[in-house]
Amino acid sequence: MAVNKFDNSMLDAGTIGTSANQLLQLDSNTKYPAVDGSLLTGVPSPFTASASDPTISTNPSGGVGTLWVNTTTGETYCCTDATAGANVWTNVGTGTGDIEPVPPPWEAAGESYGFFSCAEEEVDIGKLSFASGTADAVDSGINLRDNSGEGSNKYAASSSPTAGYASGGMFHGPAPLGVNDTDMVQKFAFSSSGTASDVANLTQSRTMVVGTNSLTYGYICGGTLLANHNEDSPFYVIDKIQFAADSTTSGHGNLSLYAGGRYGGDSANASDTAGYVWGSYRSGGPAPYQGNHNVIDKFLFSSNTTATDVGNLLVNKYWAAATNSGSHGYIAGFYDRINIEKFSFASNGNTTNVGNLTVMRGATGGMTETNYGYTAGGYTYPPYVESTIIDRYSFASDGNATSVGDLVSGEGGRYGKGWQV
Repeated sequence: MAVNKFDNSMLDAGTIGTSANQLLQLDSNTKYPAVDGSLLTGVPSPFTASASDPTISTNPSGGVGTLWVNTTTGETYCCTDATAGANVWTNVGTGTGDIEPVPPPWEAAGESYGFFSCAEEEVDIGKLSFASGTADAVDSGINLRDNSGEGSNKYAASSSPTAGYASGGMFHGPAPLGVNDTDMVQKFAFSSSGTASDVANLTQSRTMVVGTNSLTYGYICGGTLLANHNEDSPFYVIDKIQFAADSTTSGHGNLSLYAGGRYGGDSANASDTAGYVWGSYRSGGPAPYQGNHNVIDKFLFSSNTTATDVGNLLVNKYWAAATNSGSHGYIAGFYDRINIEKFSFASNGNTTNVGNLTVMRGATGGMTETNYGYTAGGYTYPPYVESTIIDRYSFASDGNATSVGDLVSGEGGRYGKGWQV
């Protein structure tokens, strides 16, 4: 009530309390009596009192600035990021410890699912659960785009926090279309089914490219300019696409002369600051660039420069599966190799042998989970034998992979590509 003049009658019985037109009075503990917080007006942010702490999935209606008091511990928190499902609550009391999403050891690892495409000239994408540990892949309901009913392969796979990208590669179509390179950048959401969208273009149509990513950009590396497996026209440019914009890609630098050209890995490795492109194959061209190579090229995400040769694989090879821990890059398999190699991001240098896959195979695909690397599909040659096996190996300790499941029926074979979320 409005007070213009003090009168002793204001202190009479019934004038002090928590009801309408009553005065609030401190109790014997010098505290105000409990009142309904919703009755307070003019307070910039709502206060929430609860017997427990808020969580990252506690989405406050008041957004940033919302205050939360734990009535059990007395801890007080302020919402400083109101991203749905990933809120950040900063401790603003005398206690310690904020409540926020815990990132994986490195920003490009997946925590929930791996996505995989393997069969040549197919568009279907399989999905496997990282949480299950041992389970067969299922059909995700996601399809890449096709060319008159035929699928694509030899594209570069990159993963954003919400979507997968397939850039460049080959479309296989009936006559008169035949086999055609493409500059298309395809995008599909991890959270929904459907056909990938055409969202951007590379600086040049090309196939046999390899991909990797930082948290904000996808990188499309190398390849060959001509269709029909003409690896003697190598392309050295590293393109990049910004995930937030899905705009036309721009050049980010170049690979070295040995790393450019046909094949390479199923994908490139990546630390939190750099991409690593390794191996290559050319059947012709000037010496000494013919044949298989064991080079490991490194390029920084922060600057547009030519990649530098920082180490070597154990043997000359290409089309093996790349995965990444927070500290090392892993490369698994090849047509006549069963071993798993790794190299240090901190010191660079050559790879070392740390274990074996369950089956010898090349042209496999790799998926990176927080604690494990996955290698799936592939084939041996000669003789040509397709594989649907999904292998898993630990980043925590060196050792052999174990078989944890199989790909969707019909999706085994060569030219595997993997994504993770």
